[in-house]
Amino acid sequence: MTCINCRQKKLKVHHRIILHILHSDFFLFRSQCHTPDKKQRECPHCIEAGVPCEYDPVNPSPTTANTPHHDSPLIRQPLHRGPQSLSRPGYYATQPNNMQEEQCEYLEWKGFVSGTDTQQRVRPMHICSTTPDIIVCSHSQHIPGDKCWRGTIDSFFNGSVERRKIKKPPVNESFLCVDTQFIKAFVLLAINHVNIPLEIEATRHNESGEVLVHISLLPNQLNHFFQRNLTILEVDRLLCGYPPFYREVLNCNGIRVPSPIRTDYDVSRGGWVIGAGLSSTNPIPVYVDKFYQDTTIRGEVFWRALTHVKALLENNIRLLYLDNALISKRINAVINGLTHIIDEKTDSGLDRALQDSGLMSYTPRILTQEECIRAMKIFNGSCKLDNDGLANLKTQLQGMILEVLKAALLGAKACITYVKDPGRELDLNIPAILANSERVFLRGCRADPISSRGTIGARLIDLVATMH
Repeated sequence: MTCINCRQKKLKVHHRIILHILHSDFFLFRSQCHTPDKKQRECPHCIEAGVPCEYDPVNPSPTTANTPHHDSPLIRQPLHRGPQSLSRPGYYATQPNNMQEEQCEYLEWKGFVSGTDTQQRVRPMHICSTTPDIIVCSHSQHIPGDKCWRGTIDSFFNGSVERRKIKKPPVNESFLCVDTQFIKAFVLLAINHVNIPLEIEATRHNESGEVLVHISLLPNQLNHFFQRNLTILEVDRLLCGYPPFYREVLNCNGIRVPSPIRTDYDVSRGGWVIGAGLSSTNPIPVYVDKFYQDTTIRGEVFWRALTHVKALLENNIRLLYLDNALISKRINAVINGLTHIIDEKTDSGLDRALQDSGLMSYTPRILTQEECIRAMKIFNGSCKLDNDGLANLKTQLQGMILEVLKAALLGAKACITYVKDPGRELDLNIPAILANSERVFLRGCRADPISSRGTIGARLIDLVATMH
């Protein structure tokens, strides 16, 4: 075995050596254990350099100084590596007896979402025993107390079993450390079109710099209806900035159709807009507006996709039907409607752009699963095809061009209805301190108020209500 720091081969020392350093009660043990499962305590290179060694030294008491180190109970104790425990550079003091009280469990997002894509697709983010017609969650309830997080976050994310320990802030309270992604996921899953049941309080601990958070449910039950069937993969991608209409499987008139978003590149294309027009799947009430880090434009994920739909209609589909006056008129109407939505950032006045096209009153036939997949795939394609590509495109659109145009129009309307007013952005609905924190420590109820408080606002109720 070798030391991680210096990669020096372990000393072939056959007897225990006691080094007297500065004080008679300060000893370092270093030896070669005679059993294969024991480690040498420290290599000389680390001692000379004054750095912590892989073979963690200990400071035995005088009563154990004459005891072989592999028989000493001190060796088997985990070591506290905080800066207050350093007796000399490179030497860690023995762990205090109350170390267990200075630690708490750490629920990590990476570990929670780990697994193959297949496993993630079939596994719900939250496993609830209630039947689909009951919207009250059987798990998450806020019971006031010093560990109220057990009834909210901890029991809600019940798919996690293994958690490691982490040092908690030096506060005489019980904590559960979680990655901030869990708070955001909880908001996504908790909000529905009827009730906004969350209150989040957050503050930064001065000494440790950690963020302390308390979450209340108002009232003391969590209702989740739209979002109860979201999988871990779906929530993970939604938190990465996928559009709020994203699902792995869409419901198109009772037909299950796979999502047109198969890679991150598809987020900026138009297939998912067509899917929003074909599907009855509801978007989540809030979304993460951060997929494109290089822009400050609100809702950029919508505008890029709508622009792609418009460009494909202008450069490809319009050229295929120049000899058909009725279809050409309706294609131009959809292009005008998209231009109005993109330029004005509203659906107000959209009817004038569609005037006399007859498209709004047109009742499309129900497309088959294969036709839905084909329609969405077309709008994931190139916005400027060559002659062979245009000929193939016309073949693909045969018998469903009006249905595709209606889907493009309905999908664009669904997008602008969702994004036209600010307030759906997830980071605006949680305390700002959480938006820039990777992990937080959940705390129990306290008598004194916490400095930064964020309630999932009533304005969101109005926004979501406009969709139903």
